[in-house]
Amino acid sequence: MATSATYYLDGPDLQSATAVYTDATLLTKAADGWYSVGGFVREQVGGLLQANVLCTSCPLDCSSSLVLNTIGGYYTVPIDLGASTGAVQVEIEIPTIPSGIKIEYDGVTYNAVYSDNFGYLSSTSTEPIYLGVTAFDCSISGTNFDNLYAYQFNGSEFNSTGVFYNITVDPASVQLQASGLGTCRMVIPKTATSPSTATLTIISPCSESIITVTPECPAALPSFLLTRTGPEPTNVSGLCSLSVDQPFYHVPVNGTAGNPAVGDIMFQDANGSAIALQGFYAVVGYPSSAAVIEVDANGIIVNSILACVP
Repeated sequence: MATSATYYLDGPDLQSATAVYTDATLLTKAADGWYSVGGFVREQVGGLLQANVLCTSCPLDCSSSLVLNTIGGYYTVPIDLGASTGAVQVEIEIPTIPSGIKIEYDGVTYNAVYSDNFGYLSSTSTEPIYLGVTAFDCSISGTNFDNLYAYQFNGSEFNSTGVFYNITVDPASVQLQASGLGTCRMVIPKTATSPSTATLTIISPCSESIITVTPECPAALPSFLLTRTGPEPTNVSGLCSLSVDQPFYHVPVNGTAGNPAVGDIMFQDANGSAIALQGFYAVVGYPSSAAVIEVDANGIIVNSILACVP
């Protein structure tokens, strides 16, 4: 079992040192064995350190935040989602400098987000979606970035892997905006206990990488009741008068759990597997003066102040 203790090196760091010592005067060498600092491990044999070994990748726990404020590069982060089922809500903050992001889970690539300020934004195929503010663009669209250094998450920080990536940014995957996007949300359905690990990839082709990613643990989305099982194409007469009490689900953005509002993301199931179909719905329990909500093609509630039509 690994233990923590104070040791001394004859170099600036473990990677460049030749031996580990037990005293600051470097007179007494530490016992032979394995030593680890900053994600790298080296074995001391006969009082001499052997070759560097990269620690295995360790996951980011769900409900923990990954904060990057560093140089550009290609970052890979496994995420431990646990055994629970439900919707995995991922909050993403990319305030200025463009970065690409995608999450792969159970063979599916998730590369679309819901921006607080710009609504639904998506990429193409399995390409990451590049988000940021246009004024901070380093001309990423269609550009080839060679020698992007790869970094691997070790549970608390990133190890350099010694690998370089050659990336060409697909213009169709670039979703830069004139102003800040606010919080961006990604919803990943986890319908079974296994697999329990997702892989987050962040590609920062510019000189800096400033991004915060917070994947919540899987949980059932909050529900509310509607008067019909599906939408109507318009706010028709009698939409509010039925009492089917059909449950629908939402990611609260401006609403609260069980109380949908404009900007919320609406789903047909508690795991977030299927967005609500486009059209008009009536919410059970809301006053007739403001019971009808309109949902767009991406599942976003765009109007919730419509009165019922007699």
